[in-house]
Amino acid sequence: MVRRMLRSKGKRRKRVRTPGGTLKTKYIEYKTADRKCLKCKNKIKGISKKGSKSEKRPSRIKPELCPRCLKKELIEKVRGQK
Repeated sequence: MVRRMLRSKGKRRKRVRTPGGTLKTKYIEYKTADRKCLKCKNKIKGISKKGSKSEKRPSRIKPELCPRCLKKELIEKVRGQK
């Protein structure tokens, strides 16, 4: 029987042939995707996949946008207020 923590869909299953010739199931975690900008769909640089929660999130307004799109949006917002 498989351990309870491995019975979820949070792990990927891979069939591996052992040196003895039998097939075993190996449970592997899914790879995390790179964070992407919501407007231009480019990878946001400076955000790591590993580390603490504060390292994964930039400490600025609108962290879901890349710096280029954020700058454009702020300029549009300021010009629209006049």
